[in-house]
Amino acid sequence: MTVGPWVIGSLVEGRTGAVFAWGVVMFEGGQLPSQTTFVWYFIHFGLLHPVMVLIIGQVAEWRLSKVTILPPPSRLSNILAFVFLCIVLASSIYFSLSFWMHFGVLGFFFGPLKTWSYFFYGAMIWLAATLPENTCIEYMKLTNNGYQKKVDTEADHIESDSLKNV
Repeated sequence: MTVGPWVIGSLVEGRTGAVFAWGVVMFEGGQLPSQTTFVWYFIHFGLLHPVMVLIIGQVAEWRLSKVTILPPPSRLSNILAFVFLCIVLASSIYFSLSFWMHFGVLGFFFGPLKTWSYFFYGAMIWLAATLPENTCIEYMKLTNNGYQKKVDTEADHIESDSLKNV
């Protein structure tokens, strides 16, 4: 986001341009300095993005608990994550619609800062929820100096206990 455009759309009296972190560039020529771009940046990367990262971490923790002996996240933390997800999505949709109103349809679809982040966050949540088992095992080995796989049945539990006694 520091290099590429944040939004491409109709900016000034129907003229098309791109909004960058350092200002606005008109495609017909010219550059406009703007300080309001930092407000959009702060709203997204200061308020919305950290909450989404924490929610993705919550989903990854849930996936680890399905594969390993880690306890699953508490019901309260799942409820809080869902509430924060709803708040972040509602505010993000509001800001995306304001992009539509400010920059037109082109700005809505060519706005990596707002609109494309839905696809990015959706992909990250899906990847966290479908982490391969071997990735979870490798993570546990790196962080806990050991790994214990979740025992699925009582027969497997008895068999693993008998192997420990040998």
